[in-house]
Amino acid sequence: CPVDGEEFKADVERFARVCAVVKALRNARIAQIGARVMPFRTVRYSEKLLQASGITIETEDFSEIMADIGQITDAERVQAKINEIRAYGNVLCGIEDYKVEKQAKLCIAIEDWMDAHHCDASAIQCWDSVEANYGCAMCLVMSMMGQKGRPSACETDIMGAVSMLALLKAGGVPPIYQDWNNNYKNEPNKCINVHCSNYPACAFKDKPEIGELDILATTLGRDVSFGALKGRVRPSDMTFLKVSTDDVNGRIRCYLGEGEFHWQDLPKGTLKFNFERALFNPPMYVIRDNDDCVLTLIHIETTMMTQAEFFRGGEPRYNRCSVGSNDYVHFKAGVDERAVYRTLHPGESA
Repeated sequence: CPVDGEEFKADVERFARVCAVVKALRNARIAQIGARVMPFRTVRYSEKLLQASGITIETEDFSEIMADIGQITDAERVQAKINEIRAYGNVLCGIEDYKVEKQAKLCIAIEDWMDAHHCDASAIQCWDSVEANYGCAMCLVMSMMGQKGRPSACETDIMGAVSMLALLKAGGVPPIYQDWNNNYKNEPNKCINVHCSNYPACAFKDKPEIGELDILATTLGRDVSFGALKGRVRPSDMTFLKVSTDDVNGRIRCYLGEGEFHWQDLPKGTLKFNFERALFNPPMYVIRDNDDCVLTLIHIETTMMTQAEFFRGGEPRYNRCSVGSNDYVHFKAGVDERAVYRTLHPGESA
């Protein structure tokens, strides 16, 4: 083909992207900040397999980050970060200034640690130790780093961070970390992707809101839950990727595909609470809509809880609450009042 033609140009650009991915992953340094939370066994990985491929994992306990925060005394730098946060998204009305300042110091401490250890991406413990022990959510820090070209995955998902770094170098667009956990009616090629959320601001259709993690605000309290971005992902083509280490066979594998983000209404209908046990450990239970389509799975976080405790008179016990822009059902069950959740779709009733 002609060297000045579009086909040749496209081939060169594709080759350059491939080289960028290979170069980045052969020498990548990924930060793991905090410990893997016990239930998140699906994010386990082989550090030795990664090291053999040139990927180095740098680890840090979150207590050290908190110590670094305690050493921040530069008021001008803190104020500059506060201004950056307020320009980054629309901080919801009613959020107190001290919460934004706490978030700013967390941003500074983690960014400084990333710089000092020359890390390209990160995977951070975020649910719910940071909120309980420091007093704000981790999502905003991760979002802002991602926007600047340093992808950050949740719950110490190192392989998620590796995947995000590869996507960044391949496409030049800040990637997002999503949960694929809700069916879209009975359509096999559609799903509802959600997260709580650490998306870079550029991923949203509109400038995102910055508020509280709605779920944790109902359990840990609003005072410790600030730092979540809220909005809908803008319609666009998308590439999805997840890399994993196959420890048994000593290989690194991935699944990769293409799709599209749609801007369309979520399914509507009255929820049907079927106590249908799924084959998972810990036990998972199915919630279906009135068309008998599986909407989501929930899990009961205590072995003391039984079907009789979850239901009272054939109906689940719950409190419905509206926090920010989202609507949740807050299920109460058992004597210890442990909770499980599912987001209500617009027009649904519990």
